[in-house]
Amino acid sequence: FDVGQRLALKKAALPAHIETSIDNFEAEMTKDEYRDPAYRYKVAFVPIVKSRESAADSAFEIVKPSSEMADEINSVILKEVDRARYTATDIVNAMHGLGYSRFQMTDHTKLWKSLNARQPNLNYGRTGDYRDSWVWHESWLNRVKAHCEKNRAEYTPDPP
Repeated sequence: FDVGQRLALKKAALPAHIETSIDNFEAEMTKDEYRDPAYRYKVAFVPIVKSRESAADSAFEIVKPSSEMADEINSVILKEVDRARYTATDIVNAMHGLGYSRFQMTDHTKLWKSLNARQPNLNYGRTGDYRDSWVWHESWLNRVKAHCEKNRAEYTPDPP
């Protein structure tokens, strides 16, 4: 929002019957329900002051969730929504980069199937952007690395 849009939103008034409906609905809610991000969240826009006027366009500061300012806001802080994504090939190549050159795509497939790693509650990955694709998160990369470390003899080349 620019400054004009923010001011317009602050001046806007809802019709009385809508305000009353909202007030009645919220009066029935518990504190936990009211603060639940599925219902409501607050966003703080903090202007950044610049030493030169020309550099002070509308700017906003992102507040870190663990900061004192976040505690003062007493609201839900928006968090990162998209993580690094890895294809199966990326995972296999990463293992090769760590010295596990015998870890192949078939090993990766056997591992994720044996662990049922595509279950959403495990949070190892998600459906990709393209038809029938799957992308893996950092947590899966770490899990595969642990598997390779545990089975080092199987995935590292024999000494010359």
